[in-house]
Amino acid sequence: MSLLSPSRPRYTLTTLLWVTMLFLIWQHYCGLNQMLGRPIDKDISLVLPQSNAASSNTQPDDKPLSKTPTKSLPQQPDQLPAPATADAIDALISSVDKTSLFFVNESPQPSEFAKMGGRLQILETWLSARATLHPKMTHAQLQSLDNHIERTIITLFPFVGHPAQPKNAQPFTTLRETFVPHTQGIVMVGSKSTLHSLAHTILNIRLALNSSLPIQIYHAGETDFPPSARRFISRLSHNITIHDLKHLISDPPSLSLSAGGPPTLAPLSALASTFTHLLLIAPGTTFLRTPSTLLTHPSFLSTGALFFHSHLHSVGGGAKPAHTFWQSQLKNHVPSAALRASRAYNEGYADEADAAVVVLDKSRVGTLMGMLHACWQHTRKVREGYTYRYAADGRDSWWFGFELAGAGYKWGNDGGGGGYGGTIGWASSNSSSSSSSSSSHHSTGSGGVKTRICGTTTLHLAPDGNPLWYSGGLRQPHGSTEYDVPTQWMVEGEWQRAPDELGMDCMEGGEARDVSDGERAVLERSVREARAVDGKVRRVLEGERNRPRPRPPK
Repeated sequence: MSLLSPSRPRYTLTTLLWVTMLFLIWQHYCGLNQMLGRPIDKDISLVLPQSNAASSNTQPDDKPLSKTPTKSLPQQPDQLPAPATADAIDALISSVDKTSLFFVNESPQPSEFAKMGGRLQILETWLSARATLHPKMTHAQLQSLDNHIERTIITLFPFVGHPAQPKNAQPFTTLRETFVPHTQGIVMVGSKSTLHSLAHTILNIRLALNSSLPIQIYHAGETDFPPSARRFISRLSHNITIHDLKHLISDPPSLSLSAGGPPTLAPLSALASTFTHLLLIAPGTTFLRTPSTLLTHPSFLSTGALFFHSHLHSVGGGAKPAHTFWQSQLKNHVPSAALRASRAYNEGYADEADAAVVVLDKSRVGTLMGMLHACWQHTRKVREGYTYRYAADGRDSWWFGFELAGAGYKWGNDGGGGGYGGTIGWASSNSSSSSSSSSSHHSTGSGGVKTRICGTTTLHLAPDGNPLWYSGGLRQPHGSTEYDVPTQWMVEGEWQRAPDELGMDCMEGGEARDVSDGERAVLERSVREARAVDGKVRRVLEGERNRPRPRPPK
């Protein structure tokens, strides 16, 4: 398998040669300035003609910067100019070699999210050029170009390498060869700490919704997900496989999978999965329709990456550090349509994304570049210094990585309000309206009840405007062992924060709609299965706690 399956190229050979020539001129300029003792900005984005690859060295405590975009790289024609001569191809390979060496010797620092995004955009142009030119390249030329690309990728992303093949010269190609074409499936992260919610989500998908999508569960070793827990999960239903992520990707100290926990494992599990089209689903997620619905979502089909917004609250001081950092990295960036439409970014809200469900098409090179950026954000120094500092568990790493890498993505349609999450729960006891629990259809007209709906979940809608899934789990409220079936839901309202972390957030001002009979049946079956399995989960965890531990060697 080649580094890149045939696809529509984004850049022409002429463009790449111009970019490389500018880079070489810039290198000469740097050498002259070093001789003269002048300061040098080593950001590679200086060599690009004001493209999205522009980067920033600004630290997160800097003053917020302007969001005014600069001119982007003009759209290039689809076909290469004729002829693509052997000399031109040799020049391209030589320039890629020099640029690759620069990247290897000048790796981005943990704070340089934009710089990493710029390098991924350049990597994508190399991969696109290779896909277009390979029929006209000799074996030696292909091998040389592949070596330069692979050297760059393994230096920037050392976790890409397979632990059993430390001397493999083409780790990125080897990884991509494990992706089975046209496959679809669900990817989840397993651990002792999430065993209850993992079982709940699997039973919701398999038994309440009768979904037959294969499920791959990834973990970070015996301590993280012991054999008793793995056996229990694998026996819950059919077509579930469990994989040790440390046996599939490298785990250098710069990554440290076990120390990062489930949030760190999630993007790397998506990268390691053999599925080409996948749903990355967090334990505790509850679906009201079969998850495969998302694989035909128009926004996913058009871009290859579908994310979901969080809810719109926590505006102001608490959100300012994250916004300051976002702006510092995006100051020279041409925003995508998704970013331009973002209420969270433009109006100062915290937590742009609800990362409990992410939908990805790994057959697209742009998607892979965005995934590499998201994975890099979960490496140890980056996550501890920045990613987890500005968003709980790094929930904003997906959209931010795709944005900076220039990769296509869209947000799910959450039924208005800028596409942000709603709530599913119960009418507040101090509301003038009582909740209804027996309607078989949603009210979509002006006759809908206006009330206050409270819950501990974030609800997301399907393109037809009806509930699709929610994060937050079946137990109500968070931290409780109690179950209850929601009766109403709401979007497009104003959020009211809960008085404490175990309380319920409420939404008011929108249209309260009743949970349909079909949705109620799914939720009731999910709750029954969850209650039935909880005792078994407790026994597994108790057995694990009481299991004798081997004594350390003297």
